Amino acid sequence: MTTAIADKSSNVLKKDADGHWYSIPAAEVDAFVQAVEAVMLAEFMSDEWYEATDDLNDRYGSYMRGDL
Repeated sequence: MTTAIADKSSNVLKKDADGHWYSIPAAEVDAFVQAVEAVMLAEFMSDEWYEATDDLNDRYGSYMRGDL
């Protein structure tokens, strides 16, 4: 079990550009925001966009909330 799952009291709810909610550990919020911005700033469907989207999903996909 990871600390992120065990101690959700220190998590922050954040949205990505598509409106999906994430419960992000407080220490990772700035990095999450930067990852979301990288997706938003990339040209849609470009190699850069796919790479940024994959990075966001790989790093923060496990924090996505489907119940909000």
